[in-house]
Amino acid sequence: METSLAIKLLALFVAVGLVGGGAFFIFYEPDDDDDDDNDVPDDGIFRYVSLGASNTNGYGMKGYVSEEDVAKFLNGEVNKNEINSYGYQKVPEGSYPDLIRDHYVQKVGQDKFSMDQLAISSMRVEELRVLLDNSYDGDDYTSWRFTGAEGWFKSAEPGGLSALRTVYQNSIGEADLITVDIGWNNFGVYVSNQLIEYINTGDYFWTTDLSDIFDTPAEIEDAEDAKAIIGGYIQTNMGNSQISTVLTDIFAYGILGYMHNFDVVMDRIYALNPDADVVVIGIQNLLHGVVVEIDGNEFPLGDLYGNFVDMANYYASSCSPHNDDYLYVKAGTDEHVSVFLDQMRSYDDVEELNSNVIDCYNFYDDNLFIQMTLDKEFANFIDNDPMYSFIFGLMGVNSGEEFITNGKAEQLGNIQGLFDDLYWPALDAAYDTLSVVVKEVATMGPVKADLLLNGLDIGAEEDQLKNAIVEEIMENVMSIVEGVMDSSVEDYVVDIDKVMPDDEARIVTAMYVRFFMGNSFFLHPDETGHLQIMTAVIGVIDAPNTEKAETLSNELKDSVEDIAQLIAA
Repeated sequence: METSLAIKLLALFVAVGLVGGGAFFIFYEPDDDDDDDNDVPDDGIFRYVSLGASNTNGYGMKGYVSEEDVAKFLNGEVNKNEINSYGYQKVPEGSYPDLIRDHYVQKVGQDKFSMDQLAISSMRVEELRVLLDNSYDGDDYTSWRFTGAEGWFKSAEPGGLSALRTVYQNSIGEADLITVDIGWNNFGVYVSNQLIEYINTGDYFWTTDLSDIFDTPAEIEDAEDAKAIIGGYIQTNMGNSQISTVLTDIFAYGILGYMHNFDVVMDRIYALNPDADVVVIGIQNLLHGVVVEIDGNEFPLGDLYGNFVDMANYYASSCSPHNDDYLYVKAGTDEHVSVFLDQMRSYDDVEELNSNVIDCYNFYDDNLFIQMTLDKEFANFIDNDPMYSFIFGLMGVNSGEEFITNGKAEQLGNIQGLFDDLYWPALDAAYDTLSVVVKEVATMGPVKADLLLNGLDIGAEEDQLKNAIVEEIMENVMSIVEGVMDSSVEDYVVDIDKVMPDDEARIVTAMYVRFFMGNSFFLHPDETGHLQIMTAVIGVIDAPNTEKAETLSNELKDSVEDIAQLIAA
C-alpha cells in the first residue's frame, strides 16, 4: 500500500518524541473473595501505593537499575529480564514516589510508613486493568507486553500473573494513599508505534478494532459514533484524507480505550478500598511544542497530540463517574514537566551530561549498539596495531577482545590501569558523538514536506546513517585513545555534517534517534520533572481543591462530554 507523504512526515515527528460507577458500563467479574469492606491494618502504619508506568518508576533515574546489575548486564552475565528492567518495585532516588515517601517519613516517622511502588514501564491503563480485574485479559498489545509467551510482566512475581494480581489487589486494599499516573502509553507508545508501522508496511501493528474495547453490538455502535466525533475533529485540522483516516483509527482506539478502562480501573480501586485517598495525576504531553511543516504550512503536531492528552485529562478530571471521589492534579506547565531531553538541548560536553543519562546510555543502549560498536572496532584497532599487539602479548593478553573483556571484569592485573585509561575515555567519546547527534535532532526545526516528494528510501538511508555514526564514533574514539598515548593529539570534534550530510539523513536520524540512543529515557522526567510532580501531588493533598483540566477549547470539551455520554449510555 502506498503511504502518503503527510503520514510519513507526521510519523517522523511522532518518532522524534520518542526514546492508560455511575452509569458507566463496567465489564468485570468480581473476585470470589472480594470484600468491599476491606479492613486496612490497624497498626498505625501509613501505606502509600504508586500506580503507573515509566514516568512513575523513575525510568532514566540513577538506581532504576543498580550499578551491580548494570555491570552484570554489560559483562553478559544476565539479561534485561533477569534484572527487572521494567522498574517493578523500584524506587530510584529523586523519583517522585521517593520524594513523596520522604515527605511522609518526615511527618509520621520511618517506622510508621510503608510503600509499594507498583508502576511498570510501558503499561497502558489496559494493563493496569488486567492486574485489578481478574476477568480481563487485555488486547494484542497486552499480550505483547504482558501475558504472551514473551510478555515480561507476568513473571514480575514468582507465581506469574496470578501472583502479581494478588500483590496489586492486596496492596491497594491496604493503602492509605494511592497515586495513579497512567495513560501516556495509550498515546505515546501505542500511537507512535502504530504510525511508524504504518509508514513501513501500510498496516497497523496492533488492533484498532473498537470491539476489542467494547462488547455488545449496541456498545460498539455507540463507540463508533464516538469515533466519528474524534474523526470530525481530525478532519477539521487535516482535511478529508488518508492521513485523517489513519489518525482517526489510532487516536480513537487510544482515547476510547483510555476512557473506558480508566473507569474500570477506578471502579476496581474503590471496590478494593473505598476509604483510600486517591490522587490521579494528569497525563503529561511529551510532544509539547513539536511543529511540522506540510505543503508549506506549519502544522502544530504537538498541539494535536496534546489535545488528545488534554481530552483524556479533561475526561478524568471532569467526566469520569468517579471524578468527585478522587483528587485530580495537573503536573507541570500544560502537563509538560521537565525531561532529560530539555537538558540534551543545551548539551555541550559529555562531562556535563547528567549521571542518570550516562547510566542509561550504559544500560538502555538497545542491543548494546554503542558498546558493541566500540568493542568491535576497538578490538580491531588493537589487533591491527603492531605496538599494541606487542605490548599486550608481552603481558599475556592475546587479543583485543580479551583485553576488553578482561578489562571490564577488572582482571588485567598490572595493565588494568592501561585499560582504564584507554577504554572508558573511549566509551565517553562514543557517548559524546551520540549526544551531539541527539542535540542536533532535539533542536532542529520543521522539515519541509517537499523533502520527501521523490520517495525517500528509509531502509537504505538508515543503513547509510548507521555506517556514518559508526565511522564518526570511531574517529572520535581513536582521537581520545591517541590522546592518551600522545598528549599532543587534540580531541576530535564531532562533525555533524558527516553524520547527517543532507536533508534525507536528517529525516532518518530524527525517525530513528531512539534506536541510536538506545531508548527514550531522555523523554522522561528528570530530577526537576519528578520534583514538579511530587510538589503537585502533595499540594493537592494539603489543599484538596481538585483541579480541572480545562485547557481545552469549548469545542473539544463538548466533544469529550458527548463521547462520555455515548460510551456510558
